[in-house]
Amino acid sequence: MTGDVTSGSVSALGVALRGDSTLIMLAAGELIANG
Repeated sequence: MTGDVTSGSVSALGVALRGDSTLIMLAAGELIANG
């Protein structure tokens, strides 16, 4: 679980830096579904 959260956070940061808000929303949805 911890590893998934870490990798997800890193991916979210990378996406945020790229400015892809749509992918951020999709990633958030996946985190909510997994949580």
